[in-house]
Amino acid sequence: MKVLHFTTHNEPCGIGKYQEGFVTAMDGRPDVENRVFDVSPNVIRGLGEAEYNGVMSRLLAEIADVDILHIQHEWGFFSRDELARAIDGAHKLGKKVIVTVHTAPGAVDLGIRRRQGLGPRAFLEYARALKSNAFIQRNRIDPLLRADQIIVHNAVARDGLVGLGVPAERITRITLPLQELNSVTPARVIRTALDAVDGDVIMCTVGFIHRLKGIDAAIKALPYLPDNYKLAIIGGTNPASPDADALDHYADLIRDLGLMDRVYITGYIDSDDELNSLVRECNIAVFPYNNQYYSQVSSAALNVALANGMTTVAYPIATFTELNAVAGCLELTSSFNYYELARTVKAASPEWPNQRALQYAATYSYANVGEAVLSIYAASA
Repeated sequence: MKVLHFTTHNEPCGIGKYQEGFVTAMDGRPDVENRVFDVSPNVIRGLGEAEYNGVMSRLLAEIADVDILHIQHEWGFFSRDELARAIDGAHKLGKKVIVTVHTAPGAVDLGIRRRQGLGPRAFLEYARALKSNAFIQRNRIDPLLRADQIIVHNAVARDGLVGLGVPAERITRITLPLQELNSVTPARVIRTALDAVDGDVIMCTVGFIHRLKGIDAAIKALPYLPDNYKLAIIGGTNPASPDADALDHYADLIRDLGLMDRVYITGYIDSDDELNSLVRECNIAVFPYNNQYYSQVSSAALNVALANGMTTVAYPIATFTELNAVAGCLELTSSFNYYELARTVKAASPEWPNQRALQYAATYSYANVGEAVLSIYAASA
């Protein structure tokens, strides 16, 4: 089978790294040949009309030479008609289309608008909304209904797509895979910065800084823990994020709570190897994520912690509860507040490695989950 991947790549994007993991795991197999289209959806989104048409024509030319087009889908990737062009163009060429949907529809504002009020202005705005709604339906929703197979990582995403009209039999759920990390050397950056000594417990957050990740809860939990508990915020602000002032907000909170000696912020981490080395310095990873948003998506940052064998404490959002029912690899808080986060962290073992995390990482490695993806390819080809 020949597969062309339409995905972000070679950029600070978790979805791009996710798919690179699959491509690497399948490298050298005689039953599949993977290619990656060389222009990222993030780049295509910003092209002028002439360049855009040229790139989309080149995409279709490459699709003609493969059996399957595999699209990595995030709602923000496709702002014009590129999704419809790719899927419909592949079908006209007699090719199958598989789409991995990373975010449930309920996590985003798809842009659909309804009339507000009965006055003349309301009707004018509604007329504009109808035009916008038709574009959104035609270019963001309908193309997914025409995909031959859709891959998701959780039940919430599956149910959301069924709600949009995607036939349930065309949706397959796979577990978000983990990198196998067999030779990571812990750094000494965090423990040095925090003047950590034997007996100190370092808890950490992992990944880009964003207000929806509950970093403020991790900070506020610290005063309810013994003084030998410290916090590392591993990561910085995503260069593409509109949430650029979040780091200032957390720095102010650390200062106002008098925790400057107990919290260290690493800043932006470009290298996965460096990220893993910093995580390995710590004892407990915490994920006090926003319930409304993260119940709709799976967390690649959570998998970084588990792949590194960390004891992992998290809020009981739907995706984490679903994962824990399968793997039992998380310590879930009883409710969504930083006091319960502190209680759960204090009760959790700080010893490394956490055997349940390692078992989960081994079971759901890219190599193992890749077999499920290959089965989807084979059934579609």
